[in-house]
Amino acid sequence: MKTKNKPKIHPSMKSLADETNIPIDVIRWAKKQGAPGFRGARVHATPLLAWLETHQPAPDDPTIGKGRAVLARILEQVRDLRRKNDEHEGKLIARAWVQERMGAACSQWTRRRQTEKDNRCLAAAGEHGGSVALARTMHDWATADGGEVLRSLAEVFNE
Repeated sequence: MKTKNKPKIHPSMKSLADETNIPIDVIRWAKKQGAPGFRGARVHATPLLAWLETHQPAPDDPTIGKGRAVLARILEQVRDLRRKNDEHEGKLIARAWVQERMGAACSQWTRRRQTEKDNRCLAAAGEHGGSVALARTMHDWATADGGEVLRSLAEVFNE
């Protein structure tokens, strides 16, 4: 007995949306546009998906995105409630406090780098017979990245 590969038939638009991750608003839009594949409440996926490849709703179409707009508003309210809760529980850190600590870290790093540079460069020049100036240049080259990282972090908190 021969069997044909039958196209997938979904009992509803919601089941198609759940299986294909196509927003239900887009499927409803396609039905209103007269897309093939709709038979009463059932949806034949193959012709509809082929049609959707060539037809897309405009991003500013008022029939699309009503559900997404509601969801976005709800998610914004959730973020606002979480922020207020974190403020109430003292989980947030003040930006000024972070700026102060970053400034102190940059200053301390600069002082320690200079002290290390003075001590190590003199010792390296004495051990290897090179010049102190060359040793200082090499030290600056080797430690420059750390200072740039700290300065860039401090700038983030100053914005």
